Amino acid sequence: MAQHNDLGKLGEDIACKYLEKEGYEIWGRNIDYKVSEIDIIAIKDKVLHFIEVKSGKSGSFYTRENMTGWKKHKLKRAIEVHLLKHKNIKSWQIDVAFVHIDLIKRVGRVEMLWNQILE
Repeated sequence: MAQHNDLGKLGEDIACKYLEKEGYEIWGRNIDYKVSEIDIIAIKDKVLHFIEVKSGKSGSFYTRENMTGWKKHKLKRAIEVHLLKHKNIKSWQIDVAFVHIDLIKRVGRVEMLWNQILE
């Protein structure tokens, strides 16, 4: 596995552990639609959360810069497809998890941006 793929999977694993610790139930990971992929779908308090995970090495600003306009557009399209397939979803939001990873210790710190509006 390429290093960036390993970093991404580790970041998603750390984000899932964080979310579960905060009371979220993970409903799915890496849900792949032709237009794009949704990293994590979780639920808490009857609200469905579509969570995009951005991982980077600790001390780097790469994670924030990596949420580009094109990636926002692709995520929005994947969510639209998901909502069309699951018409019973009433309450949902988009969140971004930035995971700052210490590659030597294989641990990370999660910074959440809740209820993001994608333009």
